[in-house]
Amino acid sequence: MKIRHITVGLAALAAASLPGAASAATLLFDFEGGDRSFSFTLDDTQAPDRTDTFLGTRIFYNNVSGSFVGVNGSSDLASTISFGTGPFAPISFTAQGFGFSNFGGPDLFNGSATNPMFNLGTFNLSQVNTGPGTGGGVLTISQAPMGGAVPEPAAWALMILGFGLTGLAMRNRNREVSVRFAA
Repeated sequence: MKIRHITVGLAALAAASLPGAASAATLLFDFEGGDRSFSFTLDDTQAPDRTDTFLGTRIFYNNVSGSFVGVNGSSDLASTISFGTGPFAPISFTAQGFGFSNFGGPDLFNGSATNPMFNLGTFNLSQVNTGPGTGGGVLTISQAPMGGAVPEPAAWALMILGFGLTGLAMRNRNREVSVRFAA
């Protein structure tokens, strides 16, 4: 009986010390319009590299990897991507082959500048600035598919501890041996 109390106590202690599951989601941004396209991902918990709240809110992410295909070439890196509300363009970025592109349309995020929450869905954007490949397109913001769940090391440790304590409890239990002789 004593071993059962010890087992339950250790299991409760181990469960209480486990960290909570991470809730970060990866957001996928896809744009198609005319002879240009871009695609990149951001972690929804990633804080912006810079913020500006003068006459609206703007958030900036630097050195964003992705695929940026423009009229004058393509690149796998945007030096700056910014999202804005109010009078600012919903999305602007600078990437080789694209140059500086500024798109108009609905706000793509809400929340504070330091903790933006992106709106999922499909948005029609019009190009604000003129230049090569002038024209708008469709931007889709979606949650990227997640891979299979992999237990954290603490979960593995708790599982191994549980098996070990179960084996110990089975080994130490009282055994009654009865012997019968054949007649």
